[in-house]
Amino acid sequence: GAARIGRIDIASSAAADRLCAYQHPCGGFAGLIAPPAATINLCVTAQCGWAALALGREQVAMRTADFIADLFEAQPDLSRYLYFNTDPKGRLITEFPPNRAPEYRLDTVQAEQGFFYAGIAAGYLADLHTLSGRSRYLEAARGFIDFDLTTNPDSFKWPSKCKVGWGAALLYRVTGENRYRRLAEQVADITWLGAQKEDGSWGGMSIPLSDD
Repeated sequence: GAARIGRIDIASSAAADRLCAYQHPCGGFAGLIAPPAATINLCVTAQCGWAALALGREQVAMRTADFIADLFEAQPDLSRYLYFNTDPKGRLITEFPPNRAPEYRLDTVQAEQGFFYAGIAAGYLADLHTLSGRSRYLEAARGFIDFDLTTNPDSFKWPSKCKVGWGAALLYRVTGENRYRRLAEQVADITWLGAQKEDGSWGGMSIPLSDD
């Protein structure tokens, strides 16, 4: 944030070095700092990639985009699931305890899930396509949003739809395709305006989180 508004006294090169040092060889970033075998988390990865880009570390940002595109291209069955975690070597994690499924994948049925994974990945890849012109980034960005379009329509009432609207808007900016604009508008109309409570708040999310 400091880099984006020109506060280079805060967004120092030392801070950038520290951030980028957490990137794993596969290109992703883990949700936990300490364990060397930590799970690589898609949302954390996109956030760190955007930060690296703002700090002028384009090589780190591009490696992050390659990792996210690889993750999408490795999906085994997008008619049912979108898996969003890998091991430190970049291998997709598709096996986990059944009660922890929301921490590892999206499905097309449940209305309350971490939809932000698809949204933030799409938005990041749309921006990196703009930077690099690489078509695989754009195709993967489309793929993440296209998967979200197959999910339960009741998901728009769930706060985690947030970054889907953001990602769809960034993808619309790149492509000019109205289906992405319509999706962003649905998030604005239903998730934010429609689901807001009388006291001004929104319902909390019950997804268990383990990131630090």
